[in-house]
Amino acid sequence: MSFTIPNEADAFNGRQAEIDKVDWDALMLGIEGNGVLIGCAVTWSSGMGYAVAAGAILHGGSVKAISSTTKTLSNGDATNPRFDLITAKVTDGTVNTTAGTAAANPVCPSLPADSVPLAIIYVPANETTGAASRVYDRRTMLQRRTGIIHKATADYDIVNTAAEQSVYQGSGESAPVIPANLLGPNGGFWARLSGDYLNNSGASRTLTVKVKFGSTTIFNTTTPTLSTSPTNRRKWVIDVFCQNTASGAQKWACWFYLTTASADALAIDNAIGQAGVGVASSSEDTTADKTFDVTFTHATNNASLSIKKTFAILSLLP
Repeated sequence: MSFTIPNEADAFNGRQAEIDKVDWDALMLGIEGNGVLIGCAVTWSSGMGYAVAAGAILHGGSVKAISSTTKTLSNGDATNPRFDLITAKVTDGTVNTTAGTAAANPVCPSLPADSVPLAIIYVPANETTGAASRVYDRRTMLQRRTGIIHKATADYDIVNTAAEQSVYQGSGESAPVIPANLLGPNGGFWARLSGDYLNNSGASRTLTVKVKFGSTTIFNTTTPTLSTSPTNRRKWVIDVFCQNTASGAQKWACWFYLTTASADALAIDNAIGQAGVGVASSSEDTTADKTFDVTFTHATNNASLSIKKTFAILSLLP
């Protein structure tokens, strides 16, 4: 069950059957394509604690994983009831509570910015122990699962090392996580990464490229030898497509291109550089969180061997 406004006869208190401004705000968010993709149900736990299940939300085109947590509300007012609002924030994935104002005829607090509503909790006067009947679901569940899961725009230069290195290391970045159950039995995602490469080591070198998902290395390949170039950098692009055929089975396609060394921002010439296409399959269980990663390994440790990531995006397939 998702967004629910009960009939008065079915509610613990008749005020729970009233439509509030936050209800219209939640519905408008859903119409605009903002809401909950998976999970995030709120249930009473114990005392004044309310448990929020793990899941994922979409707001402004960005997907954010939500970790399971329990939020503890303040005890009820001595005289009047109130409504509290539980929300998830897309900018950092936190779950937050906003306490309403106790009144004889209370209203729900306003929806915080960059947030999607998860539940409204009715808190009667003098309440010190909650109950399941206090919770009303305000999740707008989105049927079309699309949006940006992760975007990395900080440059990261893998240089002067022969150790395998993830490209997701610039400015405190980490490899993106596909939240549990987000892909469902037939969903997928697409990743594009780009940057440039320099071999000024004085000799031809190779470069090893790996694509990883969960504990599986999907692609593992080494380029032919790349000739040395004293100043000009090669441009590279990698596209990766993953499609679930079941929650525990994936099909993959990958395209990698590395240009010849060129001073041009857009290198177009008759020499095609290095190009490769791959297909693969895996059996990762996507009902659990899974990390996606791309790594590079230089053939040797040299201060003049550099591969730089300048941009990376990971998005759900529509």
